[in-house]
Amino acid sequence: MTGRDQRFFDEPNQFRPERFLTEPTWPFFANLPFSAGPRACTGHQFALKEVSIIAAELLRAFEPRLSGAFPVPEPKFSLRRKGGLPMIWQRR
Repeated sequence: MTGRDQRFFDEPNQFRPERFLTEPTWPFFANLPFSAGPRACTGHQFALKEVSIIAAELLRAFEPRLSGAFPVPEPKFSLRRKGGLPMIWQRR
């Protein structure tokens, strides 16, 4: 399992979710949260469907709008907003 490989993670057997709060210092395929291939997580499709339903319910109940100036684009493989996209969620 690459997520427990000492080459990529300090204390690989410790549950430390805060390691994912910063920019990754490991190679792209060092962390596969749903695994891959024939042994992939059986809940992967369910998790994707679940997040779609949650997003639809949030957007039905709230109207997101920018909390400040529009962020500067940060070119990577695809364009992202540098510093994220701070939003204010106002109940409809």
